[in-house]
Amino acid sequence: MSTKDKVLVLNSILYVTIFMMMISAILKFMGVNEFALDVENEIVKSISYFLENHTIIDYLLKTFTLYLNYFIIFKLSCHNPNKKIYHLFAINLALLNAIVQINLSNSVGPLLLILYFVFSVVTFLVPCWLIDKKIRIKKPLLVMILIIIYQILVLFIRNITWNGENEPLYNFLLNFDFIILLLMTYYLHLKSERRDFKCGQEAYSFSDLKTSLKKLQKNYRRFLSKSKQRRAETIIYIILSILWELFTLTILLFVAFLNDTLIECMFILSSFVITKKVFGTPFHFRSASACFIVSNLTFYALNRITFTVGISFIVPVSLGILLAYGTSKLVKRSAANLYRGMSVEEFDVACGVRLSDLEKDILQDYYCNRMNMVALSLKYHYSEKSIYNIRRNGMVKLKINS
Repeated sequence: MSTKDKVLVLNSILYVTIFMMMISAILKFMGVNEFALDVENEIVKSISYFLENHTIIDYLLKTFTLYLNYFIIFKLSCHNPNKKIYHLFAINLALLNAIVQINLSNSVGPLLLILYFVFSVVTFLVPCWLIDKKIRIKKPLLVMILIIIYQILVLFIRNITWNGENEPLYNFLLNFDFIILLLMTYYLHLKSERRDFKCGQEAYSFSDLKTSLKKLQKNYRRFLSKSKQRRAETIIYIILSILWELFTLTILLFVAFLNDTLIECMFILSSFVITKKVFGTPFHFRSASACFIVSNLTFYALNRITFTVGISFIVPVSLGILLAYGTSKLVKRSAANLYRGMSVEEFDVACGVRLSDLEKDILQDYYCNRMNMVALSLKYHYSEKSIYNIRRNGMVKLKINS
């Protein structure tokens, strides 16, 4: 997997995970209580019991987790080039926070929780100012607010009422997704700091939406221009296609229901549908029966290996996105088959010398660099409509359906 693909995959996982969490929060607000912590999972229970019986390991793990949190959060919030200072503050604050948590573990009340919250805010903002050697408010405050919103959102979705007996179990489950999301954000932050690497390219834009709407209008006008017989055939074909897709979806969800992984299957399926066009055209078999069999086997396997949403949101989301990425890589690389994210070498072979220099440059930026219509318009100083027409003319020369 290339660096660009890694960035695109991690960006997709990050955004889709937050999106699915927001959907889950809305469903929870409407009364759907299917996202509570899975405290009965045998693997999680064994980890929790192990930590309860090995107090020193539990404290060391908490301290390391706090150190990792502080280090990444300081790196995201501050701008000091000296890396040692981040480790120094992270280690000291992790130890201090661990000592405070140990003293609070036996007596948790509203007043102590408020004091602990104030303590956490102070021990975050002051070190940020010391690291930067100046008072910065905007970025540290934004990072802190986002983390607080995430924590409140998770507590609401998980329906947590604090119970001291389950503290190690809750700590493990609540930190699982958070640590992974922090590590992903830190990796993307490092890549965005590289001047030779473009990390901020979006897979979709409002311009892409307008292009899709224009394509729908074009297809609708083409449909109206057909004879009544051809229009009737088209309508019947569309209805049968929709019915077939609904039948396939019903079988997928029914099998997931029988295996008690219905919610996880919906997460995987939703993530796949949301991102299946991000990485290029997904692979399809020529026959509907082959697609039906392979799709059911694939989702059955993914449902069996995923974690429940009571343990993690990010795992089923990641499986759906990796499925979209994997199917895009199975598409045959023919001369008339360009795809988003292809290499420059593949693009040169596909295009040959059939395009003008401008058409080739625009198509290369669109397919190899995944630039959207707005970015192309700014780069080449043409209107978005002109860029769209140039790209379409190039695709017509390559005999690709635009």
